[in-house]
Amino acid sequence: MGLGDERFRGRLVEIRCVHVKSHGEPEPAALKRPDADDERRVLVTLTADGLALRDRLASVPQSFLHCLGMDPAEAGALRDQLAALMTKIG
Repeated sequence: MGLGDERFRGRLVEIRCVHVKSHGEPEPAALKRPDADDERRVLVTLTADGLALRDRLASVPQSFLHCLGMDPAEAGALRDQLAALMTKIG
């Protein structure tokens, strides 16, 4: 289950980040709105807080790999092996 799950479709108005402003309300990291040209599409825009959050989190994947002692190629190979295993076991 994730944000793409059918049960969430049309219900998510904004994504909230963990940063709380002084007035106590979380600021949205992203806003979504219907596409005026195509009602099947939804446009998602990062707010200033969302852009800052994206920048702060940009190093997370590399830090995660470093903690595992893996380089990106090894992580990709592991991902492929796990995908193949999941396909085999259904």
